[in-house]
Amino acid sequence: MQQSSDVSNQLQLTKPVPAADIRQATAEVIAGVRANLSRPEAAVLSLLESYWTPGGRLSQLDIANSEKWLGCHRHENGRVRNAAESTLRKVRQIIQDLRRNHGIPVLSDRDGYFLPSTSAEGEEYIVGLERQSRAAAASYMVTYHAMRKTLGVTNRFFEAVGDGDGGAK
Repeated sequence: MQQSSDVSNQLQLTKPVPAADIRQATAEVIAGVRANLSRPEAAVLSLLESYWTPGGRLSQLDIANSEKWLGCHRHENGRVRNAAESTLRKVRQIIQDLRRNHGIPVLSDRDGYFLPSTSAEGEEYIVGLERQSRAAAASYMVTYHAMRKTLGVTNRFFEAVGDGDGGAK
């Protein structure tokens, strides 16, 4: 069985939303899933909606301070020493759940989380996501190469994805 290094066959492409309709399309997605949101998801989404203007951003800390009742991330209940850090982790998890489980396009940049107002914001986010993905993949390949060399263990996935050395010679 041949493994393809092209991940495009694993992605489901959708028809792009016309630029003028980004805000409306986002509002429709939100309306379609709002009833299925948990209380924490609904609270975070409500905060994001209250800042839904061009340039409106909320940091993890803004959200955590505004919704102190969110509490600890589920993996840290009863073990956490710094509740603020765990709450930030919980905020990141809620944002991830809004994106993955409900399809809400919560974007982020260095200034915080936000809902898209323009197609340019969406494009910037996707370009940044690609840049992060490429950097992470390159880093994993370098790590794999070092571990392969040290441990003498190979892996079909990493060998199929690239030349197996991550560019490190």
